[in-house]
Amino acid sequence: MTRKLLSAAVLALLAAGCGRDATSPGAQLSASDARALASNMVGLSGNAVSSASAGHTRVASTGGVTIESSPVTWTFSATLPCPAGGTVSPDLKATAQLDIADGNATVNFSGTSTFTSCAARVQGDTTIAITGTLTSTAFFGVSVQKPGGLETISDKGSFDWVKSDGTKGSCSVDISGVGDPLTQKFTLSGTFCGHTVS
Repeated sequence: MTRKLLSAAVLALLAAGCGRDATSPGAQLSASDARALASNMVGLSGNAVSSASAGHTRVASTGGVTIESSPVTWTFSATLPCPAGGTVSPDLKATAQLDIADGNATVNFSGTSTFTSCAARVQGDTTIAITGTLTSTAFFGVSVQKPGGLETISDKGSFDWVKSDGTKGSCSVDISGVGDPLTQKFTLSGTFCGHTVS
């Protein structure tokens, strides 16, 4: 899986549904703010999965993942910077399987991403910072026989958000997506901050 597509996939995943302000009932993110925030957050998750793959790529160059023996399992934890301040801390476990006869490999990721005042720009100079933890899963397959392969990712959980104008609230997220590395297209579905995404 290419780092570019995975980043896009992860960004797209985090764009589905945010809810109400804890101090001002009824305040919620607009659909455009939710989409922009989701795009940024999914991108961060995608970068984390790509980083988790680094150093464990030893067989087929397709998607940057190659495996010498099967199964291979490893863990990845880090604290990464967010685009406009704060951090995201992925804690992931990966398991890779290789079918030597067919020349196919699959990699499954599962774990959490913890956002700490993780801020992203949504429109102009407007930023939204989030704090919370999402449960994440991702899958991708590579083949020596043909390029490309199925890529999926999902995020579930909730977080608190603070907009740069002082507006606050909380969001729930339940989103999943499928990516096609050949066409560089990613399809997203689910809910993000009270908005349906498809």
